[in-house]
Amino acid sequence: MPVSETAAEVVRTFLSLLAYLPRLALVPFTATFLTQGALLLFAAPAMPGGADQPPQLGLPHLLGAVVVAAAYVMFLVDWHRLVLLGPGPETTRPRLRFARRDLRYFGYGLLVGLLSALASLPAFILVAPFSGALGGPLPALLIGVLLAVTAMIALGIVLPAAAVDKRLGIPDAFDATKRVLAKLLALAIIILLPLQIIVVFFTLISQMLAHSLGFVIPLLFIALAVEYTTAAIFATLLSVVYRRRIGM
Repeated sequence: MPVSETAAEVVRTFLSLLAYLPRLALVPFTATFLTQGALLLFAAPAMPGGADQPPQLGLPHLLGAVVVAAAYVMFLVDWHRLVLLGPGPETTRPRLRFARRDLRYFGYGLLVGLLSALASLPAFILVAPFSGALGGPLPALLIGVLLAVTAMIALGIVLPAAAVDKRLGIPDAFDATKRVLAKLLALAIIILLPLQIIVVFFTLISQMLAHSLGFVIPLLFIALAVEYTTAAIFATLLSVVYRRRIGM
């Protein structure tokens, strides 16, 4: 699995399917935007006077989190299917109903997230005792993030498999990717690191503008557009790795 060739395939695949992104994101994006917008307007402290108050989390926030999580899962499942099955009537139309495969995808997503977090622990256990000599906790944090992202890609190929109704367990995913872990790390650095820098930069700018100008809702719309685009790129990466290591 050559790194440069795989990275080029990810970029090429995403760009070739980019025109379908607004269609697949229409329903989940709208649900996310309306939910988060309502929470900002009606369930958050008033700005600017109460902006520094700790948020009061309650039932509306819990229900909102459920709606947003369901929306993202639906979008990611549909994007995986578009990448792996190709454009067609079944893979390009907006979807209104939460399907059984979405629930399976969500369960695998939680498991992959937990295992990826556990994969970062060796960095803190081995490097943290020397953090003073190395200039602080930053080296342990950086190594931990790299280990977590590599594990997320290696084990995360169970997600596109679940999206296309293929049975693939965590042990099978690790067996298929354990020989290319260094290449998966390189792919994360080439593709995901620049994306994360852009997202962090945009988030900081958005927060400053929101606090100073009060353009909360327009900035929320743009921020969600960036998030959904980033999610589609990551889903494309997982789908391409799945196709190269497992096949269809």
